[in-house]
Amino acid sequence: PVLRLKNRDFTRDPDALRRLNDDPMVLKETQPAVTVAAMVRANERLERGFSRITMPVLILHGTADKATMPAGSEIFARDAGSPDKTLKLYEGHYNDLLADIGKDEVLRDILDWIETRIAH
Repeated sequence: PVLRLKNRDFTRDPDALRRLNDDPMVLKETQPAVTVAAMVRANERLERGFSRITMPVLILHGTADKATMPAGSEIFARDAGSPDKTLKLYEGHYNDLLADIGKDEVLRDILDWIETRIAH
């Protein structure tokens, strides 16, 4: 194992964090070197293909995310080939936007984005 993420880096919500910490499948999860290497290769491949993504895209990221970098979402938004792309950064939010404090705002934004596109 070469990578171990901290559950507290995914959510600021004490109840959600408790559920993560109580889950034996998540509590001591680690990623082996082979998985991390595959994730790096996948990321490089994805970045090369961003311009080929032409469907509507909604990109959401917490600015205080410690597991992934918001800059990656900004690069995706910049380079995606879709003429319909939305980047929404949530100030102070962590990685798991739907299990973090403020999840109601995130869910509302997702539903509004979908409803806007279904109506047209």
